[in-house]
Amino acid sequence: MGLAAAAVSVVSGIYSISQGQKQAKAQKRQAAEQKRSQRVQRAAENLRANRQKRQQVAQARVMQAQQQAGGFASGIGQGSSAVQGAVGGIQSQLAGNIGFAGVQQGLANQASIFNQNAADFGTQAAVAGNRSQMGASIFNTAMNFV
Repeated sequence: MGLAAAAVSVVSGIYSISQGQKQAKAQKRQAAEQKRSQRVQRAAENLRANRQKRQQVAQARVMQAQQQAGGFASGIGQGSSAVQGAVGGIQSQLAGNIGFAGVQQGLANQASIFNQNAADFGTQAAVAGNRSQMGASIFNTAMNFV
């Protein structure tokens, strides 16, 4: 009976170690997939921000053209300070909007990176915990033979 119990204990310990190693590998794959997901999300956010910038530029050009056309229609002309001031104001607003969008995009990318780092640390902690459990399992199995 003692020999059978020892054999069951050894097999149980080996199985536990094997499953712990599989779990650690699965957690590493999960972390890799999370990184891929974060990269795709950052790329999508960058595309959205770039599209928004292009839309702002297009809108500013339309507004500038409207100001210039309004100046011509009223006989003021393109060189007048009123038209130049309006166009300058539009350009200034565009630059501010694009600058803000760039800062916002950078902050979103940083947040994404920090979230991924946190997930990576969580995975590392889980893997370390699994290794600790495997060590305890090996120790318990060894103690059955003493």
